[in-house]
Amino acid sequence: MHATTKGIVLRRVAYSGSSVIATIYTRQFGTFAFLFRGAGKKGGKSASLQPLSRVEVTTQFKEKNEVQLGMGIQLLQGTFHHNSNPEKISISLFLAEVLYKCLREESPDPDLFDFLNASLEYFESASEYNNFHLIFLLKLSKFFGFQPQGVWKAEQPYFDLLNGVFTDRKNASLHMLNREETALLAQILQAKFGDKLVVPNKVRRKLLHGIVEYFQLQLEGFRSLKSLPIMLEIFAE
Repeated sequence: MHATTKGIVLRRVAYSGSSVIATIYTRQFGTFAFLFRGAGKKGGKSASLQPLSRVEVTTQFKEKNEVQLGMGIQLLQGTFHHNSNPEKISISLFLAEVLYKCLREESPDPDLFDFLNASLEYFESASEYNNFHLIFLLKLSKFFGFQPQGVWKAEQPYFDLLNGVFTDRKNASLHMLNREETALLAQILQAKFGDKLVVPNKVRRKLLHGIVEYFQLQLEGFRSLKSLPIMLEIFAE
């Protein structure tokens, strides 16, 4: 079936010669690997295959094939790359790795795709983005059914990462956020991408580590992230 679909690039690896295999989460088909011949050549399609690129893919789709033949790929109109911004590059690589682990066998979900596409469109041109990844991850958790439950309040100042709830018990499980981290989590849960939140880097780093642990506890097969140490270093004091 000849088809053109919107997609988000999650990962790319060199194949043979100048060919590239890219894992792309598409709006129409879900997650698939696509083979692009000549994409590794100078002046080829490499700009369209950067992590988190929002693209339009043309393919001769065959559902039984594990790797689809990519006949064409181009950036969606308005897509902006931030190649000169090291913080945005680090955030992109981190979120691409998270999404790759979350969406490996994901079926089509237009609502999820539209959320990802709109979020990344904001991020590409945003000038306020230090908390983007935290807000993004907590919004993403809703689509996988483990959005934090309950309400933060003075009487429930801790968050239980294992059970996904706010609690008054400091040691409700072996996986807990402390008072400061939980207060920030509650704030992030209510935030929009453009909100300006004053967050000390030390607390932001601890909460990021906690949210990654939360994903590891809630999603089967979600293991360690190679990009996490880089993220923690980027936002070091």
